[in-house]
Amino acid sequence: MRLVSKRRFVKMFGAGLMVASVLLTAACTGSGSKQAPEAADEAFLGGLVSGWVARWDFFADPEQELALDDPKYAEKYKDQLTQAVNLELDRLEPYIDMPFTDSELETRAINYVGLLQESADSIQFLNVDDAKHEALWTDIYDRRTIAILEFVDVYKLNIPKEHEGTVSEMRTNSELAASRAETEAALSEALCALDWQLVSGGDEYYPYFDYAATATNTSDTDFLNMWLDVAVIDENGVNKGTQYASVTNWRAGQTASFELAYLESPISSFDVSARWESNDGTFSELASVCKS
Repeated sequence: MRLVSKRRFVKMFGAGLMVASVLLTAACTGSGSKQAPEAADEAFLGGLVSGWVARWDFFADPEQELALDDPKYAEKYKDQLTQAVNLELDRLEPYIDMPFTDSELETRAINYVGLLQESADSIQFLNVDDAKHEALWTDIYDRRTIAILEFVDVYKLNIPKEHEGTVSEMRTNSELAASRAETEAALSEALCALDWQLVSGGDEYYPYFDYAATATNTSDTDFLNMWLDVAVIDENGVNKGTQYASVTNWRAGQTASFELAYLESPISSFDVSARWESNDGTFSELASVCKS
């Protein structure tokens, strides 16, 4: 109630009612009457869809198309990615400090904004270490795609008709991402457990060391080519350099032998990076199969 209204109230009804009004005002302004902040649930979901649409429309805008021969292509592309991520972040970050009624939605919201922040951080490697950026961006994109589809399905979000195709493509990518994750997990388990056995060398007649190890392809993928970069670590923990091993036509369920030759030091431990070409022509890699 505004002050001018209180004055009119007093003039009409006298001092007795003025006291009542003062008491009522005190009660209304007391600590127990503070209005609870509005829950962010519905507003966040609305901002979520709004952010997706803004990002999709941004890249669909003909004015954003870049010419590959533009000398500033790399710089402009980096700026585009930054703008695209911020179209979502600017809408969603304010909700993270607000209360949610649905605790599960709150967790999803925090995780999704975290993915966007990871995306923004990964852009710093673009044009500096493109391989690192590509690996980070692809991983984040896969996880973001899965999160988007869960939001759409769990909360029955309405996607504008013109963007239904985008969501459909995401479902396909989600399936591929799940398949890639399964393949990578199987490879990590098999290659990280390689047991390198000395085949020959290490004596006065042959001062080098030749090793061999076997691994079974427990994934459902047939590999046309598999290349391993093996960082050889000696008994003192010193990295003695990277050696290379490969195998071709490594079928699902098949055991293959990998060989390392002419090593100057015996292997005490190792770290492996893997690159491969699947039979369908897809190229993939794992920077380090032994994550720990």
